Amino acid sequence: MKKFIGIIGSPSIETTNEKLLSLIKHAFQSEFELELISVRDWPMFNKPISLELPAKIQTVVDKIDTADGVLISTAEYDHSVPAVLSNALAWLSYGQYPMVDKPTLILGTSYGRLGSSRAQFHLRQMLNAPQLAANMMSGDGYLLSHALRAFTDDGEFARAIDRTDLETYINRFIEFVDHNKRTDVQILQAKEVAANYDKRFIRR
Repeated sequence: MKKFIGIIGSPSIETTNEKLLSLIKHAFQSEFELELISVRDWPMFNKPISLELPAKIQTVVDKIDTADGVLISTAEYDHSVPAVLSNALAWLSYGQYPMVDKPTLILGTSYGRLGSSRAQFHLRQMLNAPQLAANMMSGDGYLLSHALRAFTDDGEFARAIDRTDLETYINRFIEFVDHNKRTDVQILQAKEVAANYDKRFIRR
């Protein structure tokens, strides 16, 4: 069975992005395992000279390395990604490169009608950086608008159209993962490209 990592890209304790990923975890449990990871309390990125990552972050790096894919659900703050998510991506692109060539699906929720579309635009740019270089599914990510009204008390969708749209995106992503398998050698070569790029800047 496939194993995915779901990154909750929001600083909120009761975030609708976590509700979305939790719904996916339970609704598609026969298709894949999804482990949810919050980046809310990660330490501030500080470019350690030793290149040694904090233990909790190293654990996540190792999990992403062995996962078949990553789902990132982002909130939208000031038309961009929250600072906690930007901070997490800085750690995930420093010295080790677990996101490189990793099949990745972008999702997001917002209280308004745009469903974190502007944050997702910025997130896609960030994931294109040489040290991240995620293998993102083409097209727009999954957008959940008016998220405060989107869920029932038991964590299901209140609107049938939201469930239908989500199933479309998740099924496309499963196919995307199947068609983008890389050998260990290919992954190592891609990470070497990221490392060589990083050597010019990593101590500045």
